[in-house]
Amino acid sequence: MHINRLAKSIVGAERIKVRGIATDGAGALVIDAEPYRARSCRCGKCGREAPRYDAGRGVRLWRCCDVGGMKAYVRSEAFRVSCPECGIAAREVPWAAHVSRLSCAFEDTCCRCALSMSKVACQKLMRVSWRTVGSICSRVEARLSEARPPVPGGLVRIGVDETSYRKGCKYMAVIVNYDTGAVVWCHDGHGKEVFGEFLSGLTEEQRASIGLVSADGARWVDEAIAECFPARLCLVA
Repeated sequence: MHINRLAKSIVGAERIKVRGIATDGAGALVIDAEPYRARSCRCGKCGREAPRYDAGRGVRLWRCCDVGGMKAYVRSEAFRVSCPECGIAAREVPWAAHVSRLSCAFEDTCCRCALSMSKVACQKLMRVSWRTVGSICSRVEARLSEARPPVPGGLVRIGVDETSYRKGCKYMAVIVNYDTGAVVWCHDGHGKEVFGEFLSGLTEEQRASIGLVSADGARWVDEAIAECFPARLCLVA
């Protein structure tokens, strides 16, 4: 694999220029990158093209997924733009949400881990704070809600799970495509009604393509699957 292709894979963004790869004094991998010129000066809140305002906080690091046990970061300018709609805002970068110092790929990975282990185990694995795990789950849910429209086709094997991501019984329902490892749907809350919202957004073709559903044995999951996928195989984890 070409080194630039590998770097883009680590950052989790394709439309970027990789300017260099090095290690810092702490032994972390640092990838210097910039958005493509057409997207290099846009508002981080709304995505509109906007003129540069000032240097902001200068050069910033965003955490990426670890590489071979090493922490990895993408480094780029974090200048501010003057958006006619949003005012003064940090510029948009294709690898991270506006308010986050973590890449979207890192947050997606952390959210998937939070579904199958405790927050303490997740924070130790991802090397972030306990509170950060909850914040990440909230951002992933918001990001998926914004981009929710169509659930991608080609769903064959899916996982259904729910996780508590904050004190006070704040739950989130998540649907995972096992063939790609991607989170394809996420919604605040839990239970049969929330899962029903996911099912109602599927076309007949999408429902017909699903051959296996895995869940944690909750009664409402069994009931929903029996109603919507009577001939499908359900695995209980």
